Amino acid sequence: MENKELLPAETMSFLQLIEKYMILIPVIQRDYAQGRQTEDVNKIRKDFVHDLLSFIEDNTQPHHVDFVYGTVERKGGHLDAFIPLDGQQRLTTLFLLHVYVAGISGNYKSFYEIIKERFEYETRKSSTEFCRGLICHDVCGELLIKRKNNPQIKLSQIIENQGWFFSAWKQDPSVHGMLVMLDEIDKQIVTEEKSIPKLYTNLFKGHIPPIVFQWQPLDGYTLTDDLYIKMNARGLKLTDFEVFKALYEMSLGCVEHDIKSQFESKIDGEWCDFLWQQKGELKSTDVIMERILRLMIAFGCAGQDIMNKDDQNKLDKLFGRNKQRIQFSYSRYRELGVFHDTHQKFDQLSEETIKCEKAIARCVVEAFNVICNKNNSPLVKTTSCLPWCDEKMLISKILHNRIEDLTYEDFIYFYAYISFISRYNGNVEKELKQWIRYIFNLVNATNIDGSVQLSRIIRSIDAILNTLDKDVLSWISENLSVAAFSANQCYEESIKAKLILLGELNNKSEWKRIIYLDEQNSYMRGQIGFLLCIAGVYTSDIENIISSNEALDIFADCSEKARTLFSHFEKDDEITSCHLIERALLTKGMYLKYATAGRLNFCNHPYDRDNSWRKMLEITPGQSPSNGVITMKELLTDYWIDKNDAIKSLNTIINASIQIDDNWYSPFLGQYGEKLIDICHQGYIQKNDNYITLLHESQMNHYHSELLSRILHFELKPKYDFIHYCSVRSVEENPGVYFRIKINNIVFTIYMYYRNDWYLEVWDEHMYNYMGNIHDWDTYKEELGQILALNIDNDRVCIERQEISRILSSINKDIIVNS
Repeated sequence: MENKELLPAETMSFLQLIEKYMILIPVIQRDYAQGRQTEDVNKIRKDFVHDLLSFIEDNTQPHHVDFVYGTVERKGGHLDAFIPLDGQQRLTTLFLLHVYVAGISGNYKSFYEIIKERFEYETRKSSTEFCRGLICHDVCGELLIKRKNNPQIKLSQIIENQGWFFSAWKQDPSVHGMLVMLDEIDKQIVTEEKSIPKLYTNLFKGHIPPIVFQWQPLDGYTLTDDLYIKMNARGLKLTDFEVFKALYEMSLGCVEHDIKSQFESKIDGEWCDFLWQQKGELKSTDVIMERILRLMIAFGCAGQDIMNKDDQNKLDKLFGRNKQRIQFSYSRYRELGVFHDTHQKFDQLSEETIKCEKAIARCVVEAFNVICNKNNSPLVKTTSCLPWCDEKMLISKILHNRIEDLTYEDFIYFYAYISFISRYNGNVEKELKQWIRYIFNLVNATNIDGSVQLSRIIRSIDAILNTLDKDVLSWISENLSVAAFSANQCYEESIKAKLILLGELNNKSEWKRIIYLDEQNSYMRGQIGFLLCIAGVYTSDIENIISSNEALDIFADCSEKARTLFSHFEKDDEITSCHLIERALLTKGMYLKYATAGRLNFCNHPYDRDNSWRKMLEITPGQSPSNGVITMKELLTDYWIDKNDAIKSLNTIINASIQIDDNWYSPFLGQYGEKLIDICHQGYIQKNDNYITLLHESQMNHYHSELLSRILHFELKPKYDFIHYCSVRSVEENPGVYFRIKINNIVFTIYMYYRNDWYLEVWDEHMYNYMGNIHDWDTYKEELGQILALNIDNDRVCIERQEISRILSSINKDIIVNS
């Protein structure tokens, strides 16, 4: 069979196709499946009919239902017959839809003149005869008559009662499926009966065809069965992947010849053969190839400038973010603006379209060439990027997981890996590990909160690779910042690169060894600028420092302690449960990080984006170190009783710190320090002069406590179990301790709190109202005064703190209300 170039695809409606050709469904095609009655197909059928009817309702634009392709042959000596190789299901559904709309609207006679002898079904003789009978008889006209007496009658019942219909035909899956589909169409249209005239007008008479497909003739092929088997050796319906691949190959005319040639020659050869060996439990290589294509299409688009919210929505769909996902179909990508219509000529395409499609094609070919390199694929060779990245595991994850199950970090590592191998002009084998280490450190220090940020990072990686004309470490040392990544981390990477290079020049490779050890710590993950700052080398004047052993000794000592300290986060032991780091740091000074509205944060949520130890220890170039870094320096340079035992060492430091000063934060070091910090679930407190509020969450409109009254409660509760604490949610209310007493069957709440002084108030039982508002308050206040040994003249009485213990110890237990 002679190979010929495919003719351009045309946008065409069902009516346009049957006016031009007879439609002949060949014997080799499978049965009509859209009428199957399974749970999955029922939903697909219902949704598809709904979509088609919605398309017809909207007469403002054509709606694409993917593409149809096949061969054109002479039939009966005078008719050109179109024989679909793919699209049979859609063509059959469109045939049934036109039959129904024409008949139910009373216009079947005119439609019959168009359709007669122009739609044949050759899968079985019964299918052929059924379609002929359906075309020749206006069954919907009869349905309208019968429904006057029997509104519930189905269209399928009308057809089965026709004289031309044989009951044995119901055993034909295609006939049965068409009856089911006609009933579904009828069911959905009848519910909107008033819209039938509009449906007919839009479908048959409109200037804009509401439903269209891409019609692709395969010129030069006449042996339909041979062609079908040639295109799909399994003799089954072409898969969505095969359909996409065929259309994508057609679209590659707008890219460089070499890229187009590689894709077309390797997709069914070298790449397919290699991936077949890697498919594992997957039934075919199509799934793997689809995942590579999905991701590289997304990368190609992400490498373009993001201009508006529509671009963001596009990226979300391409990367499967925010519960969005695009169907893997050329038409869906085309509708999204990723690919052009294949029937468009090259000179009709915009520069932006050509640029984007070239970028996509380059990404696709690069990825396949790297992954499917049988001699050097990361899937078959020993991994070389550990400990920063296990490329074998990464690539396997990419190939065997859906795109929506991948993380932003997966995307970036994969893109950086593929792009570096494909584009770096130096010694890839030697420099790859250093490159991945660089990307690993930058990614772990950068907040990636959406597909737009991901797009910026993709473009930044492209920009780096365009200028990377030397060994990676030298390039990093000369570039203090790169776009899209954390500016602080970029600067740190440059300092570390200089330290490593200068260390090697001065026979001090210990700098490199310790830096790598620190970076590999499961918590620091590359961010070690605070340790460089503590050692005094976080500066551009490294040349004069590197020769000093003192800086290296400090760096080595503090690094060892930091690694020991942070290793406890994976264990969730006493370091976190007893707040040893927070309290040990407070022995060195006030380290809490300032937030808005007078709030401070302990930074004791190790993996929180904004309030973690990592965030507290960030070094910003050109700025003085934060209180957090200064106190951490004091802690790490202090004597540790055992460098390998952080718990023992921190407890020793805390216990040795005798708080004789009057710092406002001293209570957090005292007997109840752990409990006080525990109250602050998100690590926030609010400081207003010396009035300290413990925020249970992050804001004052959530429950909060007051520091001194909480300490009072902790002191009193073991001895007086009837005393309770009241947290509040309003800034107008005062959190404090309380207990209840009963006098003459009236319950009084005695409430005590601190607001620069200590106060006592008397409330009703449920703390709704001051008791000073009750009718006979004057009688009770005297008695209360005697019970509490206080002069209660007003609603609020100023008291001394020591008086509270006196009151509780002297009060008659018989009047206490235990609740």
